[in-house]
Amino acid sequence: MGSDKMILVNLEGPAEALDEFTLQCSEYLHSPGEREGKKQDEKNPYSGLLAKIEKVAANSGIALERQNVRALTASEEEIRRFTDEFYDGFCDMQSRLQALEESVARCRDVVTQLRHLQGMGLRFENIFSTRFLKVRFGKLPVDSEEKLCYYQDHVFLFFPFLRGESYIWGAYFTTEEYESETDNIFAALFFERVWVPQDIRGTPREELEGAKARLQHESGEYDKLSESFRRLVEENRAKLIRLYSETKFLARSYDMRGMLAVYSGRFYVTGFVQKDEIKKMEKAAGLIEDVKLQMGKPTGSVKPAGHWPWRREVS
Repeated sequence: MGSDKMILVNLEGPAEALDEFTLQCSEYLHSPGEREGKKQDEKNPYSGLLAKIEKVAANSGIALERQNVRALTASEEEIRRFTDEFYDGFCDMQSRLQALEESVARCRDVVTQLRHLQGMGLRFENIFSTRFLKVRFGKLPVDSEEKLCYYQDHVFLFFPFLRGESYIWGAYFTTEEYESETDNIFAALFFERVWVPQDIRGTPREELEGAKARLQHESGEYDKLSESFRRLVEENRAKLIRLYSETKFLARSYDMRGMLAVYSGRFYVTGFVQKDEIKKMEKAAGLIEDVKLQMGKPTGSVKPAGHWPWRREVS
């Protein structure tokens, strides 16, 4: 950022308001090095932790909000441990939810397919065990049925099981030798294939009740895990937001080291603010009692930082 876009500011306030000042105003402040476009020699040690908390919050649907920090309730190590444990638990539960969701979808598809194939009296195990026959289950558009007569000389048989308004559900049988040719014919007739699980053994009517029971069981497991997932997020929402605020506070405090001094119960800050953010800075500082702000070189009671060693304590 160019120096022509930055304004020098000096601020003074009561030391007891430093926490609030850090939260409200530090995001607008830049050091002289930043003003000249120089990279910081040290990386903020809290930036990685902040990024992880933000990732966890985004993935779990938690809206982070800034809270005033009056005292730190956890050490950096405790914050990292909580974030890691919450993230690991969240990811594990999310993975299990996804697997159950896919299982429910498969069960629902099987139930739908079996309902449409109930007209077939053959057992699936007898069909799947044939060595030379190839079978395709699916639906054929009603308009394509009359075109089957054009292929009377081809080696396949089509068996309709259920006739609907737009589609005929059924299956076609052919030999291994004519498999590719028959597939091409039915593709031209807009036959839509459905996949029947190979572990189904009985007739469609026999298997339907079992498929319904599996769907009910998997749906119930999904609902229970969804509720556990919701509770996990809700039980940790407030703590994650609080620890985010504390980590944000620590990160901003670290960034302000070179701009801040505390002396005789007062804090003094000298830094640079972008011109397009100076109004925001003035508004934020104005919300804190007894904080004075001057732009340009300091005059009066506002003293530049750097005259006293930086000292930061949170009690």
